[in-house]
Amino acid sequence: MPAETCRRCAREAPNPNAPEYADWEAVVDNEGKYLGMVCPGCITREEVQAADEDEMETVEFLRRVQSLSLALCPTYPWTGMTLDGAWLVMK
Repeated sequence: MPAETCRRCAREAPNPNAPEYADWEAVVDNEGKYLGMVCPGCITREEVQAADEDEMETVEFLRRVQSLSLALCPTYPWTGMTLDGAWLVMK
């Protein structure tokens, strides 16, 4: 199997087990189909900002879901967890 390369500059990607691989971005289409990878040098500021905004939206959604769960059942004694701010933590 040939090594994966950047879709923009054709730079060879590091081994998927290498720490540097985490800096590469996967490219997917609107249906979620994998199209390839983009190296850190080819990622634009706009793409970084869009990814950060998506991450913030996901975190906010998860906080709202957890807050709703706590409002419906504020204590979880059977789990050994307690409320620490807005998060459940192990005792």
